[in-house]
Amino acid sequence: MNRNTLVVSLATSSLAALVGCTDPEASGPPELVLGEDVCADCGMSIIESKFAAAVLVEVDGRREHAVFDDVGCLIYWQEHHADARILERWSRTKDRDGWVTMDAGHFVVGSTVQTPMDFRIVCCSTREEAEKVIAQSGGVLTPYPAVRPVPFRSAAGK
Repeated sequence: MNRNTLVVSLATSSLAALVGCTDPEASGPPELVLGEDVCADCGMSIIESKFAAAVLVEVDGRREHAVFDDVGCLIYWQEHHADARILERWSRTKDRDGWVTMDAGHFVVGSTVQTPMDFRIVCCSTREEAEKVIAQSGGVLTPYPAVRPVPFRSAAGK
């Protein structure tokens, strides 16, 4: 197979894979497949559901989910895709199974809870659960629009 044929073949395969993952009527959070889904920002496998996040975007009239292994990755992805038409945003929660909308989540930023990419952003389903995280692990209760990823620095790294 010559190089041009290989490039066309790979491009066609990539396009077919992308179209196969879209659904013009998609709504609600995605089904998360741990160990198979990869973060749309950093490319790491998603292996812990309690720190995952997701968005539903519209691209050329199609709706697509993007999943993230850490809320910080979602925020970085949004910054680099400012033109993306984001329809919905969700986070998994540390204290119960399932998704919450970002606006309904209670975020603790800067705790000692280690998250997949070490941004230390934890989402809880209730304010009371967030306050428990703060009491046990520190951090600050932060509304989603003000949440910013700050990579954790150990005492040895200062």
